[in-house]
Amino acid sequence: MIALSLLLLSLPALAQNDQRPETLLDLASPIPNDATGMSIHLMPLSFANSAPRIRLGVQYKKKHFSYLLDLEYGRDNIRPFFKDNADPVYRFYGFRPELRYHLNWGDRSPYVGLELPFTLKYDEHRGNLVAEDNNVYNVDAALERRLRFSAILKVGQQLLAFRHLFVDGYVGAGAAYRNLRYTDLVNPGPPTEQTMEWGCCELKEHGGDIKAELALGLRLGYWFSR
Repeated sequence: MIALSLLLLSLPALAQNDQRPETLLDLASPIPNDATGMSIHLMPLSFANSAPRIRLGVQYKKKHFSYLLDLEYGRDNIRPFFKDNADPVYRFYGFRPELRYHLNWGDRSPYVGLELPFTLKYDEHRGNLVAEDNNVYNVDAALERRLRFSAILKVGQQLLAFRHLFVDGYVGAGAAYRNLRYTDLVNPGPPTEQTMEWGCCELKEHGGDIKAELALGLRLGYWFSR
């Protein structure tokens, strides 16, 4: 989906005879690293995954430093994709502060940042799980509460087109503390065999652990300059 969004941003914006068409990325330029202003933005790709949510935020940039805060909210009735995964108990809450420093690197003006997101998700789980008593059960359904706190280092760039159209792309990596809790177990019984495939069927275990975390994102918004 991210690659599709970048492709859409690169569609021809202006075409002339016998000339290479200009694209939106051609028309965009980096926000100067010493600029001051603020923006409002959204993360359009937050809808397009199995944990859909609305993610909106604001940024205040004062010369080389930027301060961002994103808020997230999700529930089942805003799920545009993955309709087969409908889950009436699904809820998602997120609080994502971030601090950035914009580098002196020619005209490119990249930034480095540290994001400290805190998220809370409620979901329905079916299948095998390790319960609070450390026994493995297979359940028809259980309420899963996932608490996650992360620290993510990022590098990215902010572009501006038509003076106010704001595009922010980044990549990053870090670590997350994840805590799972299972309640309201329905028909707990002996565990069953489950085919283990990449990205599928992880044995969910009550309690906390540390996970690696990767970040890849695209923000779109409106820039207010000073």
